[in-house]
Amino acid sequence: MYRNPEQAYEHQFTRNEDVLSEAELGVLEKLSLEDQSPSPDHRDVLSYSGGAGLYTRKEVEADAGRIATIKERHRREHNSRSVIWENILSTQVAKLGWLGEGARVIKTTEFDDWFNHSDGVIEVSINGQIHHLAFDAVVAHPNAPAHSEKVNRLSSSIDSGEQTSIKYFIDHDRKKGDSPNVSKLEGIPRVILGITTDTVTNLCGSIADYLKCPDYQKRRQDFLEQKAKKHEIQFSLLREITNQLANEALQTLIRLAELADQFCSVRPTDSATRDNQDRLDGLKNLLSEYTILNKEKDFIKNFPKFTREVTAMSVDLEKLCNDLTRGYPAVDMIKEHFTLYKYFSRQLSNKKGPEVHDHPGADATVERLSRPWSVAVAA
Repeated sequence: MYRNPEQAYEHQFTRNEDVLSEAELGVLEKLSLEDQSPSPDHRDVLSYSGGAGLYTRKEVEADAGRIATIKERHRREHNSRSVIWENILSTQVAKLGWLGEGARVIKTTEFDDWFNHSDGVIEVSINGQIHHLAFDAVVAHPNAPAHSEKVNRLSSSIDSGEQTSIKYFIDHDRKKGDSPNVSKLEGIPRVILGITTDTVTNLCGSIADYLKCPDYQKRRQDFLEQKAKKHEIQFSLLREITNQLANEALQTLIRLAELADQFCSVRPTDSATRDNQDRLDGLKNLLSEYTILNKEKDFIKNFPKFTREVTAMSVDLEKLCNDLTRGYPAVDMIKEHFTLYKYFSRQLSNKKGPEVHDHPGADATVERLSRPWSVAVAA
């Protein structure tokens, strides 16, 4: 389901952005020149192979109008550090192998940025199957509201059972004949990838020197091997992706328990209540253990055990969804979260990276700001 302009989230950025450093200006210019992939435009889909079978001209034109309306209503100032961060994510992840060998980042259209809150999609191959993870990138001062607003909105979407969709997924690297591959992505997980303004500045400072050198390509290779592949932000990103996927799965099950409990309270004599009471009690017992662990910050350490226990309950959970919550898609949501969690967790364990708390200069922004999930954890 796509929000109309009145319901769409007003992107929040730092209004008075600090002046970019010389290093940041150099990196912004160089990375922009390196980025040869065209920015996807949803209005082009009808000219691509298969696009006419997915969208009508009227629909595409209406969505262009919605973009114009929301941009006029919610004027947002250009934030160059956000451009740098999105560019690093979209162009450098594959080159640096930050999220695993073969991982790709595909830019989203302006429509999906505004209406589905996704700046890009991470694509990975797991056991020969393609999986997608949407992300919303944010650059903010540590105490700025932009990041928490985005995370709160994501939390609300989980509670409502609304999974992320990418309406216009245009992949210029995968062709159908001479045309980019066009498709719709339905029901994929989404995470918030946050970084502080200071970290952007420091990251750009660490790579500015090699960008200026005449032997740029040689220095680039040195940088890739010596600095970028081991930059602290890589490990923060992997930790944050796994932590968010785990907590989103937990929040999904908490919401399932809440909805089922409400049904049983309102209709205590209903046959569905009687048939499912043991299943609901089993879910509550499971959650009582892991929500306590979450408050004690041991949930992530015990998440593999959690996935096994939830998987063993999948039939019971499906029954709860169908009988008591009018189809709240908990099982479908957590299956993909579990799959992606295992993938990114494996990437993290395969890399010998620094612990954030051991390196004061490392970026712990995501871990510091993306902890609203305790609000959703039932006492």
